[in-house]
Amino acid sequence: MEEDSIKYTEFSTPQGFYEWIVMPFGLKNAPRIFQRRMDDAFKHLNSFLVVYVDDILISSQTLEEHREHLKIFAETAIKEGICLSEKKATIEKAKIEFLGFELGSNGISLQTHISRKIS
Repeated sequence: MEEDSIKYTEFSTPQGFYEWIVMPFGLKNAPRIFQRRMDDAFKHLNSFLVVYVDDILISSQTLEEHREHLKIFAETAIKEGICLSEKKATIEKAKIEFLGFELGSNGISLQTHISRKIS
């Protein structure tokens, strides 16, 4: 969060006054600002990486290439001060779910629960 914006996040409780020093998602512009931050951090990786808010997709042709992409991505995240969730990560899978789709070597399709609703 920008230093001069911190004062606008102040709130009080019976225990005292507090301010956010990182941007909470409840702020009106937080998603847009967060997306821009992520886009800027990873723009040089756009040949194999897609960012949608806090969901990141890394696409590779081979396992060896994927491991190299992961290394570059991790180095960039560290350099940019971006924290990653190991629990949320799905790594080295031939097929994954991403934003309502199943992605894999056979192409892209809607997730099963979504296609059932449409049928």
